[in-house]
Amino acid sequence: YSENGLWLYATENEYDSGRGLIGVYDVKDNYRLVETLTTYGIGPHEIKLLPGENILVVANGGILTHPNFGRKKMNLNTMESSLTYIEIESGKKIENLKLSKKLQMMSIRHIALGLDNEIALAMQYQGSQKHLHPLVGFQKGSEEIILGSANKNIVSHMKNYCGSVDFDTTGKLIAVSSPRGGVITFWSVPKKRFLSFLRVQDGCGIAPGKTPESFLITNGFGHILEYSPLTQETELFSITNNLHWDNHILKI
Repeated sequence: YSENGLWLYATENEYDSGRGLIGVYDVKDNYRLVETLTTYGIGPHEIKLLPGENILVVANGGILTHPNFGRKKMNLNTMESSLTYIEIESGKKIENLKLSKKLQMMSIRHIALGLDNEIALAMQYQGSQKHLHPLVGFQKGSEEIILGSANKNIVSHMKNYCGSVDFDTTGKLIAVSSPRGGVITFWSVPKKRFLSFLRVQDGCGIAPGKTPESFLITNGFGHILEYSPLTQETELFSITNNLHWDNHILKI
């Protein structure tokens, strides 16, 4: 939503052309579609609004799909992911940041917005499981994307797949979920490097915790827990037998 709550921005796909779009909807007029903006990429996934700047940041995953072919990925050999900054009023592209050619099969899927408009990226690699690439990145303003530093053993646990990312309330830590690997990894924002991990079976949803340097985590078995990677303190809030949490949670 816009800061005044009058507009809803949604990432969409124009299937005939393959273009990524942002649909702009009028909240007060029964969510009527009033405009579409290009995302300057393919397969836009997550979107963030920079506070006070009227600028959207879009994760273009780069993967072409079509409803006639289910979830088939149709352009893996030519896919190109990007992180794009777009001015809302004009639709103008402000920045369009891409990964290096050797990471051409890396899809930027999820992004989180921290303090001072720092962006954290959680990615999914579409190539061979034998290839172990960093799946976490950091970016700010017009600067290039910086990949987080982690050893191959940690990257192997992540199974080339990240599901969610978010900052803690201090903006100094991020948590990244890898539900296929059953791990939540924690990273230092100032140092851009891996800190530790927590095993959570099918854990995907992440949000800032109630206290600094902590996170709320949900999984597909109905668990909700709060965890501090620095103190390793864990509090289990809920286990529900009739609910199975899906991929994302949001702190409001």
